[in-house]
Amino acid sequence: MCKPHAHHILFKIGNGKKQKELVKQGQEILRKYGIDPIAGNEVLCWAPNKVVGQHNYDTLKSLVDDLTEKDAWGATYEDIVQCLSAHKIIAAKRK
Repeated sequence: MCKPHAHHILFKIGNGKKQKELVKQGQEILRKYGIDPIAGNEVLCWAPNKVVGQHNYDTLKSLVDDLTEKDAWGATYEDIVQCLSAHKIIAAKRK
């Protein structure tokens, strides 16, 4: 893995108004399921840094859309963790 870093699969803050709104929405969902959106193991992974798509709006939107969809149909904690894990795999494989 090139330039690995401890990566928050749901960004901690976000850059700009649009990202900040998505981060807030995603954090609210995670808290609903008892997941700490900053320090929870469920949101942390190793991923390459400074690669295309790792920290952009589309990546964040994809995750928050998936979390929102799962929450809307009554997801369990395990469903949310599975969703986060799928996005971790994607993040780890970016080049």
